[in-house]
Amino acid sequence: MTIEYRDSIFGTVDIRLKGGHCEANCAVGKDYFTVLLIHTHEQYQGKGEAQRLLLELRKRAEENGQTFRVWAPLTHTMIHICQKLDIKTCDLEGVLKDAKTNGSATTSAGR
Repeated sequence: MTIEYRDSIFGTVDIRLKGGHCEANCAVGKDYFTVLLIHTHEQYQGKGEAQRLLLELRKRAEENGQTFRVWAPLTHTMIHICQKLDIKTCDLEGVLKDAKTNGSATTSAGR
């Protein structure tokens, strides 16, 4: 699958499948890949695009030796998707712990 990248705020990256209607804002580092936000345009919701995007992102993260996770899924739909796809989730405490352990909280595109 082809993925499109666009630099975003605070060193994060917006990512979507080429021609897709679901976009994920991600923090990407040498050893981690964290989906911070994910959004599908309303008229395209419920068609599986978020799941396809998450699966592709997880596959690429694993190929690069990065820990893949979703930041604090806030909707019932995202919680369900993460559980269904067995995707690790994290909260602020986990991210701060990782940053302290790794000595940095910076991000880079890592493409």
